Amino acid sequence: MDFVFDTVGGTITNDSTKVLKKGGVLVTMNGQPDEKLARELGVSVLRQSTKNSQSNLEKVTKFVESNSIHPVVH
Repeated sequence: MDFVFDTVGGTITNDSTKVLKKGGVLVTMNGQPDEKLARELGVSVLRQSTKNSQSNLEKVTKFVESNSIHPVVH
């Protein structure tokens, strides 16, 4: 996968990290991503909460605007 939007958290967060291809991005609402695992896999992890971070939203916006992500709902 290129991108995972995790709204569950817990073990799902790291499981989601593992399905990303190199260069993929995980955005999690509830989980605490394992940054060491992300580095080992060559993926990016972002934590999103109801308090939106302008920096994180700008990163997601760049992916959308550059057509770098192609959502697959699963």
